Amino acid sequence: MVLAMGVLCGAAMTVGAVFDLWNMVMFTQQTNGQTDIYFADAAGRMVNMTNTPTQDENFPAWSPDGTQIVYTAITGGNQELFVMDVYGREREQITRTSADHTTPAWSPDGTAIAYGFLTNPVLSQFDVFTINLETGERRNFTEQSENQILFGLFPQWSPDGTHLMFVDTTRTNVFVTALPYGEIVAQSPPGTSFPAWAPDGEAFAYVGPRDCFNRFVVDTIFVQPLDEDEPIVPYVIDLTGIRQPLFSPDGEHIVFIGQPLNGSLRSRTAPGTNLYLLHRTTGDITLLATGGQNIFPDTLGWSPDGEFVAYRYNAQNNTPSLCFVNPDNRRTRCLPGVDARSVSWQPDNL
Repeated sequence: MVLAMGVLCGAAMTVGAVFDLWNMVMFTQQTNGQTDIYFADAAGRMVNMTNTPTQDENFPAWSPDGTQIVYTAITGGNQELFVMDVYGREREQITRTSADHTTPAWSPDGTAIAYGFLTNPVLSQFDVFTINLETGERRNFTEQSENQILFGLFPQWSPDGTHLMFVDTTRTNVFVTALPYGEIVAQSPPGTSFPAWAPDGEAFAYVGPRDCFNRFVVDTIFVQPLDEDEPIVPYVIDLTGIRQPLFSPDGEHIVFIGQPLNGSLRSRTAPGTNLYLLHRTTGDITLLATGGQNIFPDTLGWSPDGEFVAYRYNAQNNTPSLCFVNPDNRRTRCLPGVDARSVSWQPDNL
């Protein structure tokens, strides 16, 4: 059952006047060629938090206590990092350089932000940096790597803040570094992508292509422990085009996007790109939502209580919607016309 909901949106409103400050989802949306940061909730209320007609805001990420947001915006010809509070006020620029910053992520203790930084514009080379928010000290975590990592992007802190994971987009594989010195302690094979931490920080998931380990003929989700003595667990799934596996808050399930193989049962019942749930203990797969034309991989997000998964899909008439599905009963609520990107839920520790 899909319950269409009204959209409440207005630049003059403050978030406190629209929401209780809990269970909000944050995303970006482009309107008339300009990108802003929005908040919405599963009740259908929505507000533009930036509303800057002359500036695009992208890649928003929550602080661990849910009271601040880091994002990127172009100023002086470069994409820099900014921080604002949860009300859209007290905006502060925290980087001032001559190159682009992207995909920021806040450390679990709130003291630092990791991000991708364009260190070689000629080669389009990115490295993963961190910035200390108290001192302003910046540190490059990929420049001196013995693996000669290029294009270090999409950094993710481990839940306990002791490791930093990122993707090397030249070889398309995942690296995990130990903090504070940045030595590499784990990596996935080439041709793997879409990494995600397990809630306990002891393992990470990623997607492997069909010939990842020369054993599997379909796309596979792998769960790799940080302990090299523990085996990597493959989940061989009768799907293709698998993207963005994300652990549930309790770690028992993984939600992901995939496409049915031609001739499979799922291709006759749910064509297109769909949303699925993997049960880690049994390996069973549940179809959560059909995507019409598409469900997009940059829009998945679990609510902190595990009651909803947010996702964006395009209907057959190419109309986008931001939707919330309950994994237990598959009931779905949608915000029609919302073309959400970079979706993430507010942390539950306000």
